[in-house]
Amino acid sequence: MTLDDPIESFLSNMRSSQARAFDDSLILVVSDHGFHYGSFLQTREGKQERARPVLFMKPPRQYHGLDHTNKMKWTTPYDVHKTLRDIMLTETLDESQRSRITSRGLSLLKPLPHSRTECSSSDDIPKRYCDLLKARNPNEELNQSEMVSPASMLSFFADIPKCQKKAKEKCLTGTVLTEKELFTNRFPESCLCSTSHRNWYSCDEHPWSQESASTHPAYPQEYFAFVDCPDKTLHFETRFERDPDILNGLDLISHRNERPPNILFVEVDSVSIAHADRHFPKTREYLRKHRIRSGGSTYSCESGICAADFTRFSVSGPNSITNQVSALSGCLTTHSSDAGTCAVDTDGNICNVTEAREFGLQRLKTFNDVSVWCSPDAILDKPGASPWMFDVAREEGYVTFFAEEFCCVGSPWVTQDNIFPLNAHMEGYQVHCRLAERYLRQTNQTIFPKKFWKGNAGGHLPCVDGHSGVDKSTISLDQIKSMWNAYPDKPKFAFLNSLVAHDYSARWDTVALGAESYDEKLLEFVTSIMSMKGAGDTMVILRSDHGLQGGPMTNDYSTQIEHSRPWTQMLFSSTIEAISPKSLANLEKNQRRLASGFDLYTTLRSFMSTEELSPSLPPWSINLFTNEIPKSRSCGDAKLDLELCRNENEKVSSVLQFGTCNKYDSKQIYFCPNPSNERAAVLSLPKHKYAVPKQASPPKGIAIANKGVQVLNSTSLWKKAWKDIDNIVASSPKSKISGGIFLYPRQQSLLQTIVRRLADGVIKSFGRPLRICETGFGSGHSAAMFLDASPNVTVLSFDRFDRPYQIPAANKLKDIYGGRLQWVEGDSCLTVPKVLSPGINPVKNVELEEDNESSYQCDILHGSSLCPHDNIDLVLNSPPGAILTSTAMNSLLDKDVYFGENAQWTMLRRSDCIKNITCFQEDELSLAKDFIFKKKNSIIKHSFCIAIVTGKCIGTFDEIKDRVEVSGEQQQPLHRLTASLNLGNMDQANQVEVPK
Repeated sequence: MTLDDPIESFLSNMRSSQARAFDDSLILVVSDHGFHYGSFLQTREGKQERARPVLFMKPPRQYHGLDHTNKMKWTTPYDVHKTLRDIMLTETLDESQRSRITSRGLSLLKPLPHSRTECSSSDDIPKRYCDLLKARNPNEELNQSEMVSPASMLSFFADIPKCQKKAKEKCLTGTVLTEKELFTNRFPESCLCSTSHRNWYSCDEHPWSQESASTHPAYPQEYFAFVDCPDKTLHFETRFERDPDILNGLDLISHRNERPPNILFVEVDSVSIAHADRHFPKTREYLRKHRIRSGGSTYSCESGICAADFTRFSVSGPNSITNQVSALSGCLTTHSSDAGTCAVDTDGNICNVTEAREFGLQRLKTFNDVSVWCSPDAILDKPGASPWMFDVAREEGYVTFFAEEFCCVGSPWVTQDNIFPLNAHMEGYQVHCRLAERYLRQTNQTIFPKKFWKGNAGGHLPCVDGHSGVDKSTISLDQIKSMWNAYPDKPKFAFLNSLVAHDYSARWDTVALGAESYDEKLLEFVTSIMSMKGAGDTMVILRSDHGLQGGPMTNDYSTQIEHSRPWTQMLFSSTIEAISPKSLANLEKNQRRLASGFDLYTTLRSFMSTEELSPSLPPWSINLFTNEIPKSRSCGDAKLDLELCRNENEKVSSVLQFGTCNKYDSKQIYFCPNPSNERAAVLSLPKHKYAVPKQASPPKGIAIANKGVQVLNSTSLWKKAWKDIDNIVASSPKSKISGGIFLYPRQQSLLQTIVRRLADGVIKSFGRPLRICETGFGSGHSAAMFLDASPNVTVLSFDRFDRPYQIPAANKLKDIYGGRLQWVEGDSCLTVPKVLSPGINPVKNVELEEDNESSYQCDILHGSSLCPHDNIDLVLNSPPGAILTSTAMNSLLDKDVYFGENAQWTMLRRSDCIKNITCFQEDELSLAKDFIFKKKNSIIKHSFCIAIVTGKCIGTFDEIKDRVEVSGEQQQPLHRLTASLNLGNMDQANQVEVPK
């Protein structure tokens, strides 16, 4: 319980039981200062909050005519004292006597002077507080300082000696297959084998035995193998032979005079600099010993191995994809909710919005929430034009290797094959795909390859055979070492994303065990690589994509701050040809300057090729070896997300949240701040000059006139589908017809206009179709109308489908419109809450999954069933910004749907679940046949309404019925699109007043 509850209770009781005393009392609720605790005080926002204490005042009855402009003026504790003194002395002293008692402050019971409209002219407020609270000058030079990392609870557990705390589970040896059993004897009939190139198959000999090798032409290319026999620990081994196909391809590439360096990119997911200091002490100490040393004007590496530690390296986005895109392609990512982006305002996919970070870039790809912006000369998956590092490496004659420590095929959380086709020679993650399939088979689960990445596929187990066999965290490290030995004469590019530290569990004492166990393995791996023959040509990147960002521990302020400060280091030999004393000097200084994945990309690209680079490098990026990063570099200069900026004076907000800001996660997006007008006004971004095409013309189809938006004329294309439906219905003459959208031409036209506009906006902004949900399929007329409005529309219909004509009508529409129509059979009162979910990010593309609850979400909601709360169910399970409409009714005061006393729209409006309600009236119509609600030749004149879902309401129908308090309105990407429809401007001549 907070103080808010007892104070409210006390005042309410006083007002009800002692009304006269309450009216005559001066009541003040005050604070001495604002929030005054912890690391938040190191930020500008923390200091501002401390300087803003609470003051609430209820004046006595005789002062109820008080000038309320005082609440908009600057006040101080002196004013509170003056107010209390004047009240208490009123009865004992006259005005002249009171005026002779001098004190600081002004009574709040009198109008404050105009001087109190400004802090600087308020005498009793010290200047330092006015300076702190004033809006920043847009011309003021940004301070590049950042807040010291707050103390973390994890530091306590890191300080406990290993012998006194729980250790990460070690893999047991188990009963292993002997060398003789593997290569001499025949296997039992029930053994299974698999390799990097062959899926699981029944085998009676090792895949690489002499006989097997002679019968399988893939043998030279295979770089790992499994043997799975009963009562034996799963056998795994890795080896790299020189692949003739790879070598033949490399021989076709004309090399420069000098061979480019090997590049090894090891990314340890979710490790901040502070996290690395706590939990990777041995690796950090090894790198510290090899740090670049300054001797006045000279810089050197005493051991011949140089290590750079980038202490101000910043994330370029909140999650793995955004940070890998910048480091592996040099491209910039935006989220559809970003203010001022080119989500819609593009021409030829080149951004021409000068205020946007992506100004002058082309949108190369859109995936779920992510839009990827690259240089205008970049072409996806085209040799010589792709910015993707694996494509660049292959063009430059590198042998390439890529590894994830889970089966990433089909995963929405990875960059490869979602943003850029992978195109690596060898794919280490296939090990985990084989293990996932084996685990699902052993646990009698459905084997669906595109779902191997999910948590039910055994990825949580530490060893290849669950709790025994080879430690999975060492597999990719061993593969890389084997690859390095197999191709000593060829340049090599390898990328590993390690998940050992990606632990978002709730227990503080175990969350870092994976990282601590990996420390020794990583150290051994790095020292081994740097001691190999040819190490003089190797550059190692040890880095993380971001700090911890998930799980309950993100409530801790230190985790929120560390999230944007990823561990990033370089390790290389000083004998690399491109390394010079000047480059060491630049690198040594750049360690303490604001750097990002864009700079890392430009640096590595430049090492891989000294020739003219295509596609172009990001013009805002800096080569960490050849150029010095300016001390004054801002996040705006570096094209970094200001919500995650390390510079305190640029960062949108450092306010303590209940989790880590991640716009690309449907739950964590609510922890992201909205930039204030003050902050947004001063953060102008540099304009890098790419060729920008002519401004795009406005979209066609909606005419703007003085009387509002004119509704598009409906087409007749879907009328043919209606005739087909009517013929099917006519074949069941005894079936009752409930009515439908075909009776309401005005609603048809308005909805088609809305569907076309939103379908165009959704496909451009999110790269997915517009999703429409309807309760009550009826005869299928509304579904046909929606589907025909735009090819970028899908319809999901909920109905019992218990009338004989309904399934044939649905199949007919499916023949016409294909898979864009789907339906769910059953009582929509039950199926809608089961299938739909408000928790899905509306930007993402989703598919209806059989037997998967809460798997779908819609943008337009059409309530037209007999379920007494279908409209409410649709709204409660839809995102902010969804459009709601319902079947037209004889009266908007009907007791069931619209605005009767307890009708559905009444309850939705009462709970603030919908807004922007606009209602329209149809013309009179004489019915040509009998319907359930009216007989033939009856005259009807129905009305209908359209509204926008606020996103404030979550829960169930019963909770809304009982008027439960709801959460705050959620501004989300879909909301911005639908708000632009301006419903109140549509067909104004036929609008009717919304019932009160």
